[in-house]
Amino acid sequence: MRQPVEYKSREPLNSLTGIKSSLSELRSVVALTYLLYLSNNKKETISYSVDNGRNGICLKDEYLDYIKKYLSDKNVDSVISKNPLLTSQIESIYVGVTLMFGLGRVSFENSAMPMTKERTGGRRYPKTIDFASNIINLDLILEGLDNSTRVAFLKSWLNNNPFETNIELRVATFLNICIENNLFKLKNDGIDLFFQSEGIYLGLQKDDTVTLKSDEKVGPTRILNSMLNENLIPWLKVKSSEVSYNSECQFNYDAYSKIVSTSLDIKDIKVDKQTETIAESAESAYRETLKTNGDVDFITSLKTKPFLLLAGISGTGKSQKVQELAFMTCPKGELRENGSTTPGNYCLIEVKPNWHDSTELLGYYSALSGKYELTDFIRFTYKAICNPKVPFFLCLDEMNLAPVEQYFAEFLSVLETRKKTEEGILTQPLLSKDKFSNCELVKTVPVKREGYVVDGEEYEETSLYSEIDEEIIRYLKTNGLRLPDNLFVIGTVNMDDTTHQFSRKVIDRAFTIEMNGGKMEDMFSSESRLSLEYREKPVDLREFKSEFVRAYEVLEDSRYNRYHDIITERIPKMLGNSDGSADKNSINGILNETPFRVSYRVQNELILYLSVLISKAGFPDEIENLIGEATLAILLEKILPRVQGEQKQLETQEGKSNILKDLKEYVAKTFTPQVNEDGETTLPLYDKVMKKLSEMDNKLTGYYTNFF
Repeated sequence: MRQPVEYKSREPLNSLTGIKSSLSELRSVVALTYLLYLSNNKKETISYSVDNGRNGICLKDEYLDYIKKYLSDKNVDSVISKNPLLTSQIESIYVGVTLMFGLGRVSFENSAMPMTKERTGGRRYPKTIDFASNIINLDLILEGLDNSTRVAFLKSWLNNNPFETNIELRVATFLNICIENNLFKLKNDGIDLFFQSEGIYLGLQKDDTVTLKSDEKVGPTRILNSMLNENLIPWLKVKSSEVSYNSECQFNYDAYSKIVSTSLDIKDIKVDKQTETIAESAESAYRETLKTNGDVDFITSLKTKPFLLLAGISGTGKSQKVQELAFMTCPKGELRENGSTTPGNYCLIEVKPNWHDSTELLGYYSALSGKYELTDFIRFTYKAICNPKVPFFLCLDEMNLAPVEQYFAEFLSVLETRKKTEEGILTQPLLSKDKFSNCELVKTVPVKREGYVVDGEEYEETSLYSEIDEEIIRYLKTNGLRLPDNLFVIGTVNMDDTTHQFSRKVIDRAFTIEMNGGKMEDMFSSESRLSLEYREKPVDLREFKSEFVRAYEVLEDSRYNRYHDIITERIPKMLGNSDGSADKNSINGILNETPFRVSYRVQNELILYLSVLISKAGFPDEIENLIGEATLAILLEKILPRVQGEQKQLETQEGKSNILKDLKEYVAKTFTPQVNEDGETTLPLYDKVMKKLSEMDNKLTGYYTNFF
C-alpha cells in the first residue's frame, strides 16, 4: 500500500497581459472545444488538427465525422473550417481557451515549436488541447439539457449565434466565473492599470459607468472586449468602451459582485510547499535592492525573531537598511504619506545618552498636566496595530548610547512572552490598561473674560489630547499595549569609546548582524539608487512574520514532522548540554567553564531559524546542509556576540589554545562546504564564520577580544 504522491509545485501561468493577439467569435470557439471533448470520448487530450497542404490546418476526419453525426448536419464543414481554433494564431487561442476560460491547455502538436511560431507568415500548425476541469463543468451544464435542445444550442453557438435566453445566460455565467481570476491591463499615458473582472463591478458600485478606454488593447483585455461586444456578459452593456449595467437583463448584479470578490479571496489556497514560491519572490526582490555583507539574511533572522541588532562602524548605512525594508514593503495607499520622505511603516527613534529608564519609549502619566505623555514608540506601535497586514519597522538609532537594559528592560522581558495563538502571535501587555484607568480625555477650565476669571460660574471642557492621541488613549484604556506581530524592532550599534557595552541579556534576545561596509563602487549602482523607492509589488508581511515561537510547534506541524528525528538528534548533539557535561565535540563542550555557554533559548531559536530555511527550500527530503547553515547563523549571530574577555578567560587546553581556535577547528571539521552544480557553496555562511573567528582570535593577541 502506497501513500499519495507528494504535492507537486507548479509554475504559475504567465498572464500574457501585453500580447497583441486577439480572439473573437467566442461562442464558436467554446462550442467547438466542447464538441472536440465529446468526439474524443471525453479523454484528457486531443490532437485535433492536421496540415491541409495550403499553409493552414483542418480538423481531423474522425472528429469532423463525429461532429456531423452528433449535430445531424452534413454541411457543417464550411462552418468548422472558419473556426478560430483552426484559423487563429496559437497565442490568441491560448489566451482565450487556456488563460481566460480554462477549458484546456492549447499547444503545438510539435512541442519543440515556440509559441511565437505563427506570428508571421500566416501559416498555421497542428495543435493539441489538454483538457482541464472546466470542460467537465461545462459538460455538466449542457448534460442537464434534453438532447434536442443541447444539439440546437451547440449548432447555434458553432455558428456564433446567440441561443434561447435562459440557456444563454446559464452558459455565459459559467464563462464569467471562469474569467474572474484573470488579469487585465489598460494602458493610458504610459501608465499601466491592472485589474480583474471584480474591478468592473466595484467601479460600477461607485459610478454609473466604468471606462475600458486604453491607448493599446492587449492580451486578455482584448478578449474581455470581445465578450462585452458579443454580449457574453449579458448583464453588462458597452458603448465606446464605456461599460454599464444592462437593466434589461434579469440578474442580481450586487450579489454576483460580492460572490466574485469572495471567490477571489478564497481561490488562491496556498499548499504548504507553495509558500516557497512566495518566499523566493520576496527574497529575489530583497536581494535586488538590499545588499548585505556576505550572505547573512535579514529576512530569515527577522522571521525567526522580530528583534535585530545591526552592528558596525559609522556610516555603513545601518539605519538606511531599516528604511529600505520599509520602502520595499509599504503598500499603496495612506501609508505612502504625501510630502513625507519616508514610508508610513517606518519610524526612526534616536536614543539619547541620558536615557536611564523606559519613560522615553513608554511614556508616563504627568500629575502636573493631568495626561499621559505619549511617545513616538507608542504612536508607531498603535499604527502597526491598526494596519495588521503591513510590516512596520522601528529603528532605534545608536541604541547603545545609553544602557540598553535600563531603558529597554520592559520590551526585552515582554518579547520573551510571545505565544502562538489562533489570533496570531501575542505577548503579555507592555503597558497594562490599568495604567490608563485614571487618564481623563478632557479637563474642565474656567471661562476667561476680559482678563479675569469668573469664579465658580462658567466653565468649559477642553480636550487634553490631539485627535489622534485621544484615539490612542481610548484604545489603551480598553486594551493596554501589546507588541503586535507585524512590528519589527531593529537597533543600530556603533561600538566605540563613547558607547555602552551590551549585556548578555540584550544579546541573548536579539539576532546580531554585522555591517562594516563593502565595495565603495556599490554606492553608485542602480540597486543603490533604487533602494529608497516604493515597489510596484511590495513584499508581503508573510515573508517577515514569525510562524512559530517554540521549537515544539515546528516539530508538531505536519509539514515538518518528517524531520522530527534528525532535528531532535542532530541539534542537541551539535550544541551540547549546558550544564557542564557537554561532549568536547560540541559548541557547549568548547565553551565549558565559561559564561558564554548557551542553553534552551538558543536551541529553540536555532530550530525556528531552521524551519524558515526548510520552508524556503521547499521542504526537501535532505536537510543536512540546512541544519549546518542554521547552526552557522546561530553561531555568528547569537553565540559569538556573547564572547568577550582577556586571554586568560578564553584559554583552553591548559593555555595551549583558546575557545576561538577550538571553535574554528570545530567548524572546519563539522561543516565542510561543497560547491553545487551551479557553482554556489552549500554553506554560504561558512567563510564568514571562519573569518570572524580568525578576526576575534587575532584581536586576542592584544590581550582582549570581543565581537564588535
